[in-house]
Amino acid sequence: MAASTIPAAKAALVNLLTATMPAGVTVRWGGPTNEGQMTDEMSYLGDVTQSEEWVGLKSAGRVEDYTIELVITVRSHEDNEQTAETRLWQLRELAAGALRADPHLGGVLNEAGAELAETRQDNLPLTDGWACRARVTVHCRSRI
Repeated sequence: MAASTIPAAKAALVNLLTATMPAGVTVRWGGPTNEGQMTDEMSYLGDVTQSEEWVGLKSAGRVEDYTIELVITVRSHEDNEQTAETRLWQLRELAAGALRADPHLGGVLNEAGAELAETRQDNLPLTDGWACRARVTVHCRSRI
């Protein structure tokens, strides 16, 4: 039985984002575990939700359907929420464009591929500015 494509899709997504995001944007497999790992602009992968279905006879394989959470954060050290939020959406659009250009993540996904499905955004005032976060759902589908 073939293994899940999730680890390979996550690795390909990290590589795609690393190649796409501007200099100064930290791209990580997972979120920071302490304040020292935080940077003003970051992108990292979060939770995964997966389901699968068998195609025809079990020997015909299965289709894996899953979402990978992509988190994009921007911290601004000025009292202007709009500046931080605008930059957040610029970075989100760069990620969307990269996925549109390579929906099969370099051949990892062979069905519908990957696409951004939903974005949830929140803002948080800081003592010296603003933090904005987008939690983007990346929907993936592949036959394994």
